[in-house]
This record gives sequence, C-alpha cells and structure tokens, in this order.
Amino acid sequence: MKLLLVFCAFIIGARATIKCNEGVSTSTAASLTVKEDCAGPSCSSPTVSYTGLSSQNYACGACSGSAATDGSCESCTGNASTPCNAAVEVETFKCYDYSFNTTTNKWAKVTTAVTCHVKKGTAVHC
Repeated sequence: MKLLLVFCAFIIGARATIKCNEGVSTSTAASLTVKEDCAGPSCSSPTVSYTGLSSQNYACGACSGSAATDGSCESCTGNASTPCNAAVEVETFKCYDYSFNTTTNKWAKVTTAVTCHVKKGTAVHC
C-alpha cells in the first residue's frame, strides 16, 4: 500500500506544470500569451546583442539546437505561479563604426552613425 502511495505521488509530481510566456521574439509584454500548462522545468526567450533582439521566440521548454549554444536564446527555470521568461525590453542608441584606412594607416570614423541595441538598464558602450 505504501508503495502504491509513493508511486502515485511520483506520477502526480512528474506531471507538475509551469507557466511560460509564448510569442514571437519582437513581442511586448502586453502581446505575450501566458501558457499555463508547460511541461517544465524551463522556459526560453530571445537575447539582445548590439545588432538587436535575436529571432528566438518566447516558448515553453529550454533552448535547443544551435540556439542553445550560439547565444541567441536564454533559458530560465519556471514555476507554477509566474512565467520566468518575461518580455525583454530593449533600448537603442547611436554609435559610429570605424574602418581602417590602409592608405593612411589610421582608423577613420564612418560618417553615419549606426543604431545599436542593449537590454534596458544595461550600460551603453560604443
């Protein structure tokens, strides 16, 4: 009888679910959908680089494939009360690229600034 109770508790625990946000990588907090019954333990979301937000979607489950190793996806450990993969807020700023002039052997600032991106609250470095 005790074995049966332990087995039932194991089965119920194995079916525990978590909440994760789902949506395309460019979703705002208001446009993400909370999925209530993800088969834990992880959720995934896009990452931010200077070139912008990665194309990884918000989803149930850990990062997989090349996204798990190339830095375009971030996994978090979920729970049953709130999604751990909150919408990524991005700030933009302008920076100048530089190119090396082989005639003068000097670095020269490109005339047009480019738009760079950082996760909100991150220090800006050009």
